[in-house]
Amino acid sequence: MPSSLASFGSPAGASTAPSAFATPFGGGGTPFGPPSPRPTAPAPSSFAPPVPPPPPVPQIPAPPAADLETWRTVLGVVRTRRPALASVLEHAVLMSLGEDRIVLGYESSSFLVGQATDAASRELLLGAARQFFGRDTVIDFETVAPRSGGTTLAGLEAIERKQRLELARKAVAEHPLVTAAIEILGAELKDVRLADAEA
Repeated sequence: MPSSLASFGSPAGASTAPSAFATPFGGGGTPFGPPSPRPTAPAPSSFAPPVPPPPPVPQIPAPPAADLETWRTVLGVVRTRRPALASVLEHAVLMSLGEDRIVLGYESSSFLVGQATDAASRELLLGAARQFFGRDTVIDFETVAPRSGGTTLAGLEAIERKQRLELARKAVAEHPLVTAAIEILGAELKDVRLADAEA
């Protein structure tokens, strides 16, 4: 007697391989293709953001030429009494100068500050200013920033000396005897010295 139950298995000879159109278990893909790759986080950048440049250093304005000449004269009085102190004060920035008050500046790292501001040095400088102005003058010292462009007598004298040396070298090089020696003997102008350098 034949069975009345239908068979739900694959027919004989049919393939048991999974269908190419089936969606894989677990999801994540399309019904018609392989699973899509999971998105990955972007790699951290190895380049640091640019560092902004530091703000410009405020520049100290140059004092008037008349003030510089007055300061040079006052230091001349100091030099007759204590030449070493005059050399120290030549490196001070002249910030302002008047009959009532003279303001000088040094960088905080300068080793000259202590020599310029001790009691004996202040008293000598006050005396020189009193001799020039005919009255008491206040002397103040302030701290200046590096590369602030302050004017010092030492810096001015270095510039003036360089200019004098260039003029002297040009004068010597253009002298007829020197040009003749260079042309005839093949001589070479190596060094020119100023008269005050020998002093």
